[in-house]
Amino acid sequence: MGVKNKFVRYHAKQGLGLFIAEIILWIISVVPVIGWLIGFLTFILAIIFSVTGLVKALSGEIWRVPFIGKISEKIKI
Repeated sequence: MGVKNKFVRYHAKQGLGLFIAEIILWIISVVPVIGWLIGFLTFILAIIFSVTGLVKALSGEIWRVPFIGKISEKIKI
């Protein structure tokens, strides 16, 4: 089946990569003190990346999520 529109596929991969990163960071945030600090800061960053990606996708732009964008492009959808 798969997604045929390259634009939609690209943003789906970016969103999935961001989601996987958020799960990993959520697991790390369970660690007392350092994990809490890392968790809080990355949560704020994830919200910023999510909103920016949403705005870019709705405006028809292709935008690579910093840090995880290249890795996300390797996901097979």
